[in-house]
Amino acid sequence: MGLDFFHESLPSGGEGGEDLLAFNQEEILHVDWAQKRNVWRLPEIGSSSSYETQGALGNIAIMKNNLEIMRKRSNWTRAQNVPPSATLYPEDPVELGDPNVLICFVDKFSPPVLNITWLKNGQVVSQGVQETGFLSSVDYTFRKFSYLAFVPQDGDVYTCQVDHWGLQGSLTRIWNAKEPTPVAETPENILCGLGLAIGILGIVVGTVFFFKALRMNQNHPRSRAGLRSHFSRREKTPGEEMAEAVQKKIQGELEKFQQLQKEINKCMTARQKLEAQLTENNVVKEELDLLDSSNTVYKLIGPVLVKQDMDEAKATVGKRLDYITGEIKRYEAQMQEYDKKSDQQREVLARLQQEFQKAQAKVALKA
Repeated sequence: MGLDFFHESLPSGGEGGEDLLAFNQEEILHVDWAQKRNVWRLPEIGSSSSYETQGALGNIAIMKNNLEIMRKRSNWTRAQNVPPSATLYPEDPVELGDPNVLICFVDKFSPPVLNITWLKNGQVVSQGVQETGFLSSVDYTFRKFSYLAFVPQDGDVYTCQVDHWGLQGSLTRIWNAKEPTPVAETPENILCGLGLAIGILGIVVGTVFFFKALRMNQNHPRSRAGLRSHFSRREKTPGEEMAEAVQKKIQGELEKFQQLQKEINKCMTARQKLEAQLTENNVVKEELDLLDSSNTVYKLIGPVLVKQDMDEAKATVGKRLDYITGEIKRYEAQMQEYDKKSDQQREVLARLQQEFQKAQAKVALKA
């Protein structure tokens, strides 16, 4: 399919035009009026194909002449403004702290006069921004891509703001950096978490039984008689004070133990995700190692395939592997430290339980 157009912008008087060649509603190349040259969607295709540039420029020149004749013979009316739609999405799956690219895809607008502004937490961002030219569509509208390189951090808010003549106000699309939802647990992690839960439950149930036994001793008939006769002047015995003090210690140490288990589960989830990424990147590295300098590598950015240098692609994968491996080691070290602290906390809880039993026994003997 072929498409020719020419337009003039007022009041600036700027001119532009293209001769577009498309297949299956996807652009193959266009001849740019201002640059007087072919612009291939994928440059590699142009190295093995040709297109008559001068003939296309002649067609655009005829359209320019026809436009001037029509302007003289009829009322000069501005072209209808077609407002754009916009979509904002990340290039790769988001990992907090891992460099990524946000893509703002603006589609189906006319004329090709558009301004895209990036904001981070309400502040304008200019560094790391790249844009394509105006890409023509077969329905006489245009589309454009804008890219923002960024490092996602939890709580950051990114905005793509689009301004166009067809809009009453700015069109905005917002993307929030959030902590990713934990992936499903493996059977090993489920069993480990179940074991930890049973251990915590045992400590809690044991503590509850201790407290219940203490209350039963306090409600013993002999104790009630003593309380009725000496209620006005009775004070807590040293054994009871000791039991209450140990009880408070057990509650505090139990909270510390539960917090350690939460940290261990977080580390296990993060390591599991990193191991999945490591496997994927190792597969990519193996595929790249099979290629040589005669092969071409493309990178998918949104719906567009962009050529990437072979050495650059290998270096990028290598850096990702180094980063992922380092993160896995870091989480493993954290898990070892948390496991060590958990064992120490278990010993503390066991010692406190023994102290509580001794204090309870003293209270029962004196009752």
